[in-house]
Amino acid sequence: GVFPIETRLIGEFNVYNISPGLSPDGNLIMYLSTRDLFAIDLYLADARTGKIKKKITETAIDPEFESLQFIKSAGAWSPDGGRFVFGAVSKGRPILSIYDVARDKVSGEIPFDDIDEIYSPSFSPDGRRIAFSGLSKGQTDLFIYDLETKSLRRLSEDFFADLQPAWSPDG
Repeated sequence: GVFPIETRLIGEFNVYNISPGLSPDGNLIMYLSTRDLFAIDLYLADARTGKIKKKITETAIDPEFESLQFIKSAGAWSPDGGRFVFGAVSKGRPILSIYDVARDKVSGEIPFDDIDEIYSPSFSPDGRRIAFSGLSKGQTDLFIYDLETKSLRRLSEDFFADLQPAWSPDG
């Protein structure tokens, strides 16, 4: 089946549902939406029925999430479907936020001082690392963050736009 992600009109406002991410088992979908009209937020829904299970972020009122990087970015599920990672801004700094599905809460926020924006994070096949595009000093380059060692590695440093990283099946 296909989850109906549509754009609809409420009053005079266009509601956008964008950047859907289907869980590995196909039961859940995470997507960004302007359905509350005040901000763009992340929602978790049942992929079969489309029923919203939870609003994950409250960017209009939650000081932890000032902004989601939604124009150029989407989040990603971990290979086991237990976590979802997305880029955000908190306290003026870009962060990787990790939502724990079983605990029903954001379980990790990883801030970066030398990166201006984070786009398109992607879990490695073993779930240990997260690749992402990062804007730093006017360049968009690729980075890998290791969740176990808590270390960041820059993979590229050039004037080419390095966007939407993806892992090979063997990592």
